[in-house]
Amino acid sequence: AFFLVLNVGWLFVAERKHGTLVRLRAAPLTRGQILMGKLLPCLLVSLLQGFFLLGAGRLVLSMSWGPRPELLIPLVACTSVAAVGLSVLVASVARTETQVAVYGTLLVLLLGGISGSLLPRELMPEQMKAVSLITPHAWALDAYAQLLASPNPDVNAVLLSCGVLLAFGTAFTLLAW
Repeated sequence: AFFLVLNVGWLFVAERKHGTLVRLRAAPLTRGQILMGKLLPCLLVSLLQGFFLLGAGRLVLSMSWGPRPELLIPLVACTSVAAVGLSVLVASVARTETQVAVYGTLLVLLLGGISGSLLPRELMPEQMKAVSLITPHAWALDAYAQLLASPNPDVNAVLLSCGVLLAFGTAFTLLAW
């Protein structure tokens, strides 16, 4: 989900370059309406991607959705909100395609490395496990692990992760604003 950062960043840079954002600002729309008009399609793409991957895993790899598959719906949605929020934050900082590529790639790889996406958190020292929780990735990974790998998932942990992911998404979007 977090590789969406590059696509959203390039979308915003292209709109700045072609003057679309300036024209939108001249329209009788608020900044919030313009931002939501940009974020909602990106959120939809992220949601479709998340559900497609779960469906493909089920059909192609016979992946189990665990004993509480209904909780995957809010988890995919909350992960998407966090990813889109991070995406719009990068888009608000980067001014060129190159900056999007550099900032976005570094950020996604750095957060992926810290979070346990690239190296399992079980192999990390205890301090690093604690540090990893500064990333939305770690919270998403923990919730997915609960739902997909645990025979008795901790529903409260999943709901906490969803809340934290929503908070990340909201904070990123407000910083971008």
